[in-house]
Amino acid sequence: MYDRPMPRVFALSCCLLASVASCTDRSRIAAPPAVDAMPSAPAPAASPSSALAQPSSAPASASSAVSSDPCPARGALPPDWSADAIDPSGSIPIARWRMTVGDDKRFALRDFDDTGWEPLDAPSTRVVESRAKQTVVWLRSAFVVPDSADPSKLSIDLGARTGSSVVYLNGKKVGASALRNGPVFLKAPLALDRGTNILAIRLVFGSHVGALRWSGASEAGVASRRARGPLTRTFASRIDGSRQTVSLLVPRCADLDKPLPLVVALPGWDGNIHGFAHSKMMAEADRRGWLVLVPDPRGNLLYTGASEEGVLEAVELVSREAKVDPDRVYLTGVSMGGAGALQIAYHFPDRFAAVAAFYGDSRYDLDSYVRSILRDQKTAERYSVLSFHENARNFPVLLVHARDDRVSPFAQSKMLADADARSGFTHHRLIAPDRGGHSLQVVEDAVAPMMDLFASSVRQSAPPRVGFRTSAARYAGAWWLAVTPAREGTFAGADVTIDSKAREVRVHSVESGSASTVVALADAGLTGADPIAVVIDRAVPHLSFVLPQGWPGAVLRGAGGEQRAKATEGRVRFASIGAGRWVMESGS
Repeated sequence: MYDRPMPRVFALSCCLLASVASCTDRSRIAAPPAVDAMPSAPAPAASPSSALAQPSSAPASASSAVSSDPCPARGALPPDWSADAIDPSGSIPIARWRMTVGDDKRFALRDFDDTGWEPLDAPSTRVVESRAKQTVVWLRSAFVVPDSADPSKLSIDLGARTGSSVVYLNGKKVGASALRNGPVFLKAPLALDRGTNILAIRLVFGSHVGALRWSGASEAGVASRRARGPLTRTFASRIDGSRQTVSLLVPRCADLDKPLPLVVALPGWDGNIHGFAHSKMMAEADRRGWLVLVPDPRGNLLYTGASEEGVLEAVELVSREAKVDPDRVYLTGVSMGGAGALQIAYHFPDRFAAVAAFYGDSRYDLDSYVRSILRDQKTAERYSVLSFHENARNFPVLLVHARDDRVSPFAQSKMLADADARSGFTHHRLIAPDRGGHSLQVVEDAVAPMMDLFASSVRQSAPPRVGFRTSAARYAGAWWLAVTPAREGTFAGADVTIDSKAREVRVHSVESGSASTVVALADAGLTGADPIAVVIDRAVPHLSFVLPQGWPGAVLRGAGGEQRAKATEGRVRFASIGAGRWVMESGS
């Protein structure tokens, strides 16, 4: 999908994106082995085409804007969600192409002889072997405008392709993709002729991509707007007032009157909202009737600051304007987006049902490209998910990382998988193909297990054990546990289990760097006036409780003595609680 600096090397590499159950509820998730080896199968070659000037209909594509098949589609999004399209009535397919690797300005000419080029159908995937930093591919197609059509009123939709596109029509440049991996829609009037016309496209993409990816039907016809398929929406951001655009896949046959699962897909380095257009993930989401949101990362910020806030804002926007199942919101991403998916899910673990990260960093090193963004090692540690991996206790995690990745070393995912294993997180999984590098194919090969994981995962409402570690007040806790660091930038954390049936709170640990640690008893299912057992595994400096309704305060009794606290806004605080078993009762 996108270029990203290679660690410890001042060079850009290209990375493409194709694309709850809790640890306490094992019935929802199978416990897979820690590391799976998945062979990387090559992408299928395109079928040869013939009679270039007499194109046939393009193969079906899940990301195509329009389907002629009958659908049980119901409901609609607000009209702000839409995209350019060709009216299916009277459209002219542009399905058959010829392709060559290399570059020559003559390739754009109308009368250039391309009979020796490789046939290619669109949409399609075609592996392109090249070790060049930037691979140039040319595509040409002949299509016929019938006498019954008015050429001056026809537009051309070329869908989206890998890399950056420059388009020539009958030998003249007529447009280009505004963004890498973005679609090209050429609006009428165009220099079209009745009879045969020649389209030529010059593509440039990075060596790590390894394939030409083409999504969406290529066709000419009268322009219209579509309300299904890949749509866009522009809005004013509350973060900084800027105009932001997001992309949303609306399945062709989905019932929008019912809450739908939402997959949030984060682009990689230099990424944008069109980077997932080439993915099997989109096809599978369309088949399942799931929404897919692609937010703009706002630049190469490693999903920190406004970039992280922008993702959450985009999720909120879609959740307001579409029916989204709040218990089935999933995060995924590639490279920088993979690291961002982990980071955001671990910062806000009670908002997501599962996360899948493709070759993302789990620990940031200032000896690499991140120095200009994170600036110092302390900040780098704050955004390294290894520093707070305990936050992922209550949702499944899938890591996918090829062992031969030279851009983001395999060790980045292996370190996180090892830390998860030490914590007993058997619902976390690492898929580690031997080959594939930092490429789209690694993502494509793992789409099926990712989507199967998402399908089996539902967000936990009130898990019995919550561990949460944070270094910033804005990441204040999850579910019924809140932790505030004593100093911004310094880690604080707590690990607590609540057994509502036994009316027991067990505090495994509270870090000394915490300014406050608050357990909301009712949110965890502890209600009523009966006493509550409080078990402290190791002495804690302080502990606060949001009391059940009707408690004016609380008395804490144990071998270490007795503490009384009057409730302030329903909350009490106890200090210096020694290890052992205590009993808390209503009182003041």
